[in-house]
Amino acid sequence: MEQRMRLYKYDLVRAVSIAFVVAVHCHNYIDTSIPVLALVDRAIVTLFLVGNALFFMMSGRFNIKKREGDHAVAKYYLGKVRNILIPVVLFFFIRTVFNDWGNLSFTTVIKDFIKNLTFAFYHTEYWFIYDLVGILLVAPMLSKMVLNMTRTEKTAFLAVGFGYNALAVTVSHFGYEFPWGYLFSNFFFICTIGSFIEEYFVDVRRRRVLYIAAILSFAATVYLTGHGGNRTLWETAPTYFIMAIGLYIALLYHGEKSKPSCIVNFVAQQSFNVYLIHVMIILGLIAVVPPVSGYASLLYAFVLFIVVFPLSVVAGKVADLILVAPLKKLFDAIVPVWKLRAGHFK
Repeated sequence: MEQRMRLYKYDLVRAVSIAFVVAVHCHNYIDTSIPVLALVDRAIVTLFLVGNALFFMMSGRFNIKKREGDHAVAKYYLGKVRNILIPVVLFFFIRTVFNDWGNLSFTTVIKDFIKNLTFAFYHTEYWFIYDLVGILLVAPMLSKMVLNMTRTEKTAFLAVGFGYNALAVTVSHFGYEFPWGYLFSNFFFICTIGSFIEEYFVDVRRRRVLYIAAILSFAATVYLTGHGGNRTLWETAPTYFIMAIGLYIALLYHGEKSKPSCIVNFVAQQSFNVYLIHVMIILGLIAVVPPVSGYASLLYAFVLFIVVFPLSVVAGKVADLILVAPLKKLFDAIVPVWKLRAGHFK
């Protein structure tokens, strides 16, 4: 039971994170020309953008870890090809066909697919993949550093990371360049601390302080983004990281105490496919039922999320059954390195 609870709490984080990601893309259809709706929109964006940092922390939690055996690193990279690269290439191709639907030809699709895969999709919701892959490539080596850090070194790492990002955001906010470099800036930082941040909040008093700081960070971000901070106060600002850590810890502790939900587990299992497919569903739906203006746009965005989220989960499962899973089985069959089996890739 303890093992189930331990796994369930991370599934809860995954499910909430992907719900936030879908919701933040549905908010785009709120009519922000109305001051009240503009405020609501800022609050929605501030909360739901935290989903990206949650995913990066989860990536650090499960990829920056101890690996043993002569072939551990090779198994790790093959596992990422199987579980990350195969679905990404597949859905990038599907998205390319989706985008080119009105002008389909073999040559056009192939050219656009190569362009999208190499760089063009970085400017879409798929930016997350490009950033994540860079982190995953160095995770085995990064693990050696992080796992050998003392508590003092981890604390110093936290202080330097938060200090650097705070300074970068502040300087940029006032219109100046910030050329000073730091290897673990932005999401690389939040991903790295995801491997050890839980140990700082075992004590209930620290958690309470964290929750208060997260609430204050939310209020400050909503205020500042409405007063000139929208250009620089973005997802990698310290306030977002504090919100993300606060929500992450809260979800983990809630997951430990609550009864596991099969729905949450199912959503969590499909979270990566949902991420890859949900915008196509949004675009398909708004083509049929166009967005509205005025106060009704808030209801439109809410209903859009209510429809898109379950559709994305179901579509993700269907795609997994008929496309992703067969490709993974094919991969298992043609990559018999060191007699690897599917279980080694997980």
